[in-house]
Amino acid sequence: MPQVLDERGFVKVNDSLQVDGFPHIFAAGDIVAIAEEKLAQNAQQHGDVICNNIKRLEVRRKLVGYSPSPRPMLVSLGPDKAMMIAGAFERNGAYRPRGESSRAVD
Repeated sequence: MPQVLDERGFVKVNDSLQVDGFPHIFAAGDIVAIAEEKLAQNAQQHGDVICNNIKRLEVRRKLVGYSPSPRPMLVSLGPDKAMMIAGAFERNGAYRPRGESSRAVD
């Protein structure tokens, strides 16, 4: 089924997450050709939309669309350092795990 792949090898889908040319097949997660971060939160939201749309198909209702939105990412940089990215905001440095004393963190 190479016709369903884009030039980078991702599965082409419409707004309802149906595979292009196959209205009864849906795709979700890292394999879809949607311009968004490949994150578990996005895959979860894809699954919610697809589940809803399968139910809608069964009763012949209009399908709902998925609309990507930027999500914050927290990337570990070692045992006590991390980077947070949220849209144009980026911050990195040391962090203190929840419940640890309020001593200064450099």
